[in-house]
This record gives sequence, C-alpha cells and structure tokens, in this order.
Amino acid sequence: MPQKFKCARCKTDLVVLKLDIGKFAACPQCGEWNEVPGILEPTGDSLNCKIKKKEHIKEILSENDEQSQEADKNIQTENTLPDKENKEIPEKAEIKDEQQEIEQDTNKEKPLSPDSATHSPQDNINITLDTGKVEVLMTYREYLKQITPHIYSTPLLIIINTLIFLLMSFSGVSIFTPELTKLLPWGIKYTPLILDNNEWWRLFTCMFVHIGIFHLIVNMTVLWIIGNIAERSYGSIAFTLIYLVSGLAGNVASLFLNAFVASAGASGAIMGITGALIPFMINKDLALPQHFTRRTAVLIILISGMSLGSGFIMNYIDNAGHIGGFLAGIGTGFILRKPLTPVDEGERRKKYIGVLGIGVLILITGIIGGNMFLKNVAPLLQIEEHWKNQEYEKALGVLTEHPEILSEVPDGQKLGAVIYGNAGWENYLKGDFERCISLSEKAFEIDPVVALYARYNIALCYLRLGSIKKSRDLYTELENADIKIEVENRNGAIQDLKDLIKQDIHADEAKNILLEIFKLKQDDI
Repeated sequence: MPQKFKCARCKTDLVVLKLDIGKFAACPQCGEWNEVPGILEPTGDSLNCKIKKKEHIKEILSENDEQSQEADKNIQTENTLPDKENKEIPEKAEIKDEQQEIEQDTNKEKPLSPDSATHSPQDNINITLDTGKVEVLMTYREYLKQITPHIYSTPLLIIINTLIFLLMSFSGVSIFTPELTKLLPWGIKYTPLILDNNEWWRLFTCMFVHIGIFHLIVNMTVLWIIGNIAERSYGSIAFTLIYLVSGLAGNVASLFLNAFVASAGASGAIMGITGALIPFMINKDLALPQHFTRRTAVLIILISGMSLGSGFIMNYIDNAGHIGGFLAGIGTGFILRKPLTPVDEGERRKKYIGVLGIGVLILITGIIGGNMFLKNVAPLLQIEEHWKNQEYEKALGVLTEHPEILSEVPDGQKLGAVIYGNAGWENYLKGDFERCISLSEKAFEIDPVVALYARYNIALCYLRLGSIKKSRDLYTELENADIKIEVENRNGAIQDLKDLIKQDIHADEAKNILLEIFKLKQDDI
C-alpha cells in the first residue's frame, strides 16, 4: 500500500510503496534522502540505498558548483558576496561532510548485513516507482516476494492432497499397497469407467489421489520446493491454472498412451509447474540474474530427470502423464509469464480465460478421441481383470458383448481362442462337459494352432461322458498329428487321465489310453 510522509528539509509530501529494500527515500523536490522508520523496513540493502544516495549527492554538488559559479559572477557585478556565501557555503560543506561519511561506510570490507554478503551485484534489478518517482535497488528474490508477498495455492494444494489421502485411509484404503477396487470410488483414472460410464471427471479428480503414503510424500515434497518458486514467479492465480491444466493434460495423455494402466497422483501437474519455469527464465524482457537462472535450471533438470527416469525404469510409473503435464506447463507458461513492470489487469484476465479455454479444449479432445480410438480398451481391461481373477466365463461374456475385438485388436484371434479355451476348462471343472466341448471347439475354430490344447479337453470330456470311442479316436488323432504339440499340453493331457485313474472315474479306459495311445509304461501310470 502507498505510504505518505513529509520531506525533512522542504516538507514536500512524499509517496512511497512499502518495499523491503531499506529505509531511505529521495525527495523529488529538493533531492534530500529521508530516513523513514516504520514505513520502509530494512532488510540489509541499506548499502545499496547509501550508494544511490552518494550518487544523488554528487548530482547535488554538481548543481551547487554551477550555482556557485553563477553566484560569483553576480558578486562581481552586484557586490553581494557576504550574504550569498553565508547561504551557500554551509549547505555545500554539510553535503560534503555527509558524502564523506557515506564513502567511509561504503568502503568498509565487512558487509552491512547477511543479505549484502550473499547477494552479488548482478542480483540487483533497478525498479522505478511512479509514485513519488523514487528509484531504488532491490534483489530479484526480494522483488518476487514483493509482487507475490504470500503464496496460497501451494500450501492449499498440499493440504487438499493430504486430506484426501487421510480420508481414504480412514475409509479402509491401505496406506502402503491399496487395492484397485478400493481406489475406484475415490476417482482414479480407470479407462473402462471413463469410457463405458462416461466418468470423464476422473481425468480431473485423479490428480488429487495418491496410491500409497510414499507416493504422497514424494509428490508433496517436490510440490513444496518447486511451488514456492513457480507461484511467486507467476502469481497465485496463474500458478493454479498452470497446475490444473497441466494435470488434466497429463491425464489425457495417459488415457491415450497408457490406456491399460490405472493411475493417479499429482505428478503430471507438478511436472507442469516445473516446465512452466522454462518460459519464465528465457523471457528476455525480465533480464533475470544469472545465479537465479542457473539454480532454477538445475532444479528443473533434477525434478524432470528423476520423474522421467523413474518412469522408464519402473513399469508401474505413468510416464505419459509426466510428459503430457510437462509440455502443457511449458505451453501455458509462455501464455501466462509476466514482465517485471505492472501489466494491465484486463489483459491478465484475458490470458486467464485463454488458459481455461485450453483446459476445456484438452478435455473435449480426450472425450472425442477416447470414444473414437479407445473404444476397445475398456472391454480389454475388463477381460484382463477377469483373467487375473481366473474368471474365464466372465471374460468370455465381455468378449461376446464386443466381438469386434477379434478383428480390430492386434492378436485378437489368439486372445479369443485362449479365452474360449480357458472358459471351456472352467466349465469342465464345474462338471458341465457339454459346454466345455462347445467352447473348446469354438476356440479351435478361431485359432487351430493356439487352441490345439483345447482338443485334449474335448477328448477328456468325451471320456467323462462315456463316449469311449470318440475319446480314443481324438487322442489317437492328436498323437499322430503333423502339427507340433507343445510338450506341456501333452503332459497336461496325460496328467488329466492319471487323475481319473486316482479318482476311479473310467479308470480302466483312461489306463488303456495311456498304455496304448500315449505309449506309457505300466510303472509310469
């Protein structure tokens, strides 16, 4: 806020801003440097202010010398030397005494404050204040604190992420190895629900959900480190927009490039604010101090390097989200970066609206593109989930609802044959031999090579149903087939027959098949 006070010499009203740069202000009327305690708080840059005061005093001395020369001319013509000397010389002597005092202070080798010891001259930036026309010298870090005195978004985002994690843990979600089924209600990115149920809001909510306490701690630590710099550089509103739009872009990229992976976390958004520092640093209008750009560049390389490197090393880390967020952060950073001088608020608001529009466009792209190019992803993920749980009949149900998988998905024929074959075996274990035969024949029809083992299941079912001749004929055909049969499939068929002997189910028939067709010895049975 602007502060008013009066010049100690001429009583002119001065207007200054409350800057953390020292406690000296120059009067635009008489040039006097006024010490203003209580209005401008000292932070160790009083040396810079004294240097400026010294330069200003030199200007005053120069002006006084010109006035003295003019006065000498007037003395010669008007003979008024005593009064003029009594008025000018004491003032000139007073200024010289003050100049000598300042030179002694500035020539001291010991720094005046801790700040002056740690800041190099290149860290200083000239800022001209229109109010009062006071020119001051401040460090870049102090200027960042001036344009963004307080950061709100970074701590607020950390609180929100932590609070959601606590609520998840209280609801029964494991803090170390949470299960997918328990994470789904909290809004993680899961392609089947996004595409089939149109739950596109998951692309936004998943950036606030973390899978395990280690995941949360790492992300929040990095957010605090990089957020302090980025939020002060861009301001809280611009920083928040960059965070949200980058997180959304990262999740959309993950949807397309890692559709088969359920994911969550703030990594994409954090990579976005990291990338946003790049256009800020390379802005020539800012003329940033070299030490600031060097340190920030090292920080960007460390964060992006660790995030992307871990994604390439560990398969469970979603690198698509990292890359998408990083690129979105660079793009929004070019739009929202601001110069050191004040800018029109109306122009800023237009940029904010523009970035919001980009976020909406990214979401629309995800929706349209997802429905066009990812329509088979959701059923494939459902099949995969059923497969992990050995629910082959349910997997077959998904395949039946989406028969286009067989023709449109790479290796869809092989996938279909395996699903039908395993679903047939699941029915064999349930005692439904007729359905086992039906599904196994379908598997062999889809891909005879992949589903050759399914014919052993058919022969076994014939035996269980009492069709001994059909069973023997099929076993004989398989043993004499030109197609190379996998050893594990043949051994599996032999083991199935041995199990029937142990259970005394068609034991004599099974024993004869092993002896006569598979050529086993009596001791091997």
